[in-house]
Amino acid sequence: MASKNITAVEFQREFGRFRTLAHREPVTITNHGRADVVLISHEQYLAYKQFEQYAPTALFVSEISKETVDQFGSIPLSAEGDQYDDEFDAAE
Repeated sequence: MASKNITAVEFQREFGRFRTLAHREPVTITNHGRADVVLISHEQYLAYKQFEQYAPTALFVSEISKETVDQFGSIPLSAEGDQYDDEFDAAE
């Protein structure tokens, strides 16, 4: 999601406007021409915090042990997943 860039002076003058805008998109406040802080809605902040909670547990595929990868092959898939078989076959 793109953000709107404004200066700190603009932010001070029109806080209410940018507060309302932040409910639709992030507002980047610059200071001396450089991005300084970003104003986002409370909902966006909560979504970020939830994402941040799981980020440390993410791994690159190359970091997963062979034993773990082998276990994935033994997990039965639901019938609902069958509709995606053609996508898998196309990738091979």
